[in-house]
Amino acid sequence: MSTKDERRRSFRVKEKVLLSFKPLSEDEFRKGIDRWRLRAGGVSGLRSRILDLDSRLDETLFRYGSDLPGIGEIVKLLNEKIETVIEALPDFQDTRNDLVMRSSQQCELSSEGMSFGVNEPMQEGARILVRFLVLPENRLFEMFARVIRSKPVETDDMGPFSHRVGVEFHGMSAAERENLIQHLFSKQSAALRRRRKEAEAKS
Repeated sequence: MSTKDERRRSFRVKEKVLLSFKPLSEDEFRKGIDRWRLRAGGVSGLRSRILDLDSRLDETLFRYGSDLPGIGEIVKLLNEKIETVIEALPDFQDTRNDLVMRSSQQCELSSEGMSFGVNEPMQEGARILVRFLVLPENRLFEMFARVIRSKPVETDDMGPFSHRVGVEFHGMSAAERENLIQHLFSKQSAALRRRRKEAEAKS
């Protein structure tokens, strides 16, 4: 893998999310990933493709929207159209409705895994299914994951949570991973543009 690809896969962003997770047995974890892969050519594959297009439209809007208002408006409308299709996919709305009832939290997210707050320690090696809705974009992700660390919170930056856990994603298709990478790249690019504009305003 090239150095450029490695950088795309490894960089992390801080995200405000609504999150839930479900502990899984080893058997549930393995069978769940197998079912996920079987669905990759159907509903899951469609959702992955739509979310990928959504991410690319979002990036285009950030890049050109302020310079070309007419094009920006077109991209925005296309983005809203894709969101409407996504919300009509099976199980998507039920999962989203469950998540919006939860309190938001700050997490760190990469294409390989994430860290987030929990109220009790988790055993290293534990298997989970994690679902999270990224705010304010309301983008839904669902991942199988393995706990790689669980530590008590030593500062107050985790809000009401007593522990921070780090998890490693498993079972993602290439399309799902690329979709996540595109999302992370879009967020990183937007942050760089904001910092550049702030620096220009001060100079």
